[in-house]
Amino acid sequence: MPNPSAGAPDAALHAFRGPPRTVAECLYALPRHVVEGRVCALLLQGAGAARVHLLERVAADDARGPVAVWEGTALGTLPSRVAALLGTDTPEVTNAVRAALRAHGEYHDLGTVPCPPSPRGAFGHPMTAFARAGEVTAFVVAAT
Repeated sequence: MPNPSAGAPDAALHAFRGPPRTVAECLYALPRHVVEGRVCALLLQGAGAARVHLLERVAADDARGPVAVWEGTALGTLPSRVAALLGTDTPEVTNAVRAALRAHGEYHDLGTVPCPPSPRGAFGHPMTAFARAGEVTAFVVAAT
C-alpha cells in the first residue's frame, strides 16, 4: 500500500468505459490494495441509471465495515466531488462523502458487512445491475 508520507497520493482514481463485461474485467484486474484502504467508492453510470457503492474500513485490519449505496439517474459531478473529498486527510472524510451523496439522490446505509478481499468481491455485485446495459462507465476512487 502506498505511503502518503512518502509523497504518494492520498486517493487514486481509476476510470473505465465500455460494454459491461469489459468494464467488469477491468475492475476485477485492479490491484488488491484498491479495496484494502480506508475508503473505496465505485461509481457506475449506465443509460438513465447511476449508482455509487461506498465501502469503508474504520481500521486497516477490520474484517467488517460499513457500506452505503446511492442511486440516481446520472452521476453528474459526483466522480470529481468524491475524488476531491477522498483525497483529503481528515477523520470525517466519509461523513463528507455521505453528505455529498445525500444531496444528489437516494442514499441508503446498508449496514456493516464483511470487507471484500478483492476487487471482484467488492465490485462484482454492483456490476450485476448494469449487466444488460449497452455501455457502462465506472469510476473507482480509493483512499489509502
